[in-house]
Amino acid sequence: MSATDILHNHHHNTGIMASLRQFGERMRVKAQQNQAYRQVFDELSMLSDRDLADIGLSRSDITDVAKQAAAEYA
Repeated sequence: MSATDILHNHHHNTGIMASLRQFGERMRVKAQQNQAYRQVFDELSMLSDRDLADIGLSRSDITDVAKQAAAEYA
């Protein structure tokens, strides 16, 4: 194997490792977003309509508020 082949393989492997790290980071962020969405959605869903109104929300706002919470992890 020539020096050129070794360098080519090294750069190729380095690129693959960087891609895998980026993929892992995207999956970690996505998991955090999903957890935040589910937690906010579940907690707000447990509130009564009156409790939601007291904090300025209606039941139809729950999905949007949960999406906003998840987006904070982007």
